Amino acid sequence: MRFEALNQVFKKIAVGGSYRDTTRRCAEFWCMRSALARQGKASIEDWAPIVALGESAQLTFRNGDPDIPAHVQDALETYPLGFGGSVTSTSISEIRYQGKTIIAGTSWLLLKLDGDAEPILASVLPLTGIFTVDSNYFFEILVYDGATLSAASPMRTMQILQSRVAELTPEIISPEEILEVKVLWPAKCERDGDLETWTFVEM
Repeated sequence: MRFEALNQVFKKIAVGGSYRDTTRRCAEFWCMRSALARQGKASIEDWAPIVALGESAQLTFRNGDPDIPAHVQDALETYPLGFGGSVTSTSISEIRYQGKTIIAGTSWLLLKLDGDAEPILASVLPLTGIFTVDSNYFFEILVYDGATLSAASPMRTMQILQSRVAELTPEIISPEEILEVKVLWPAKCERDGDLETWTFVEM
């Protein structure tokens, strides 16, 4: 039964992802998690689960209800996981994920989603940045495509135009898609006209 339960993870990746070779993707995913667990001298069980440290009351919505929150609707459309006629959702302020603390509205993430691609930089939105739909966790993030993050020395910096941020559209991502994550804590943000210079500490 545990083996069959694990198959649900692979099915979600196959249905919700846009990968041509799903079996290779699943193999990369579990190889990376196993390597990270060995590197940190932790078991896979210590890395895999998400632990909610602060969450709101659970709300129930009918599928197709016009009042359903936009982020929940986006998750339903992005990941058609066979939800029923109604779904429950919870907003979460803080979680422990892969041994790291992620805070909605504060944390920035350096995400590796594909073994062949460069990591992407994203900020976790406030309020709806971490949420559940039924028992599935999701992040709502802003992805900064093309943003250059300096190497850790030990601080990391990034420059971005504020006008560029206004053009970004929030994206929904499932933690099950993440091969590797680094959590960045914003230590400072300096503004010079339209230019913002962010300084991060890698947690």
